[in-house]
Amino acid sequence: MNEITVKDLFYDAAILSDREKGIPHFFCIEPEERKKFWQNLTKHSATKPISQAFHAIMMNRSFDEVMERFLRTISVKIPKNEDKVLENFISHVKKILKKYYELRQKNITEFLKAKNSLISAVFILTRYPNLKEVLYE
Repeated sequence: MNEITVKDLFYDAAILSDREKGIPHFFCIEPEERKKFWQNLTKHSATKPISQAFHAIMMNRSFDEVMERFLRTISVKIPKNEDKVLENFISHVKKILKKYYELRQKNITEFLKAKNSLISAVFILTRYPNLKEVLYE
């Protein structure tokens, strides 16, 4: 893959920003702190797991370390009945990160553009989830 299209970017951002089965649900915050998270939402808090993975990609780390950086921010309080949803989400994330990892190996300039665009899109779709409906009309 030599480039990431806008369609790819928004698809990836929609997966990552999903409130029921994405970063806002599984990462960064424990269930009892979610109300506070939504009241004080920042770009940093909404994108921390993916940003940490991208940082590892920028440092030219192995793909295993990239995934480890992403997974280390997972909540320790995930209900057992959500294991399959989490497993599906992690599978999608692995594909997303692999795409960006390969792009970094081929073209760092394109990687930087795509990375920055994805981080911004994840934040926007986390903050304004109804925009997903507009994207897929």
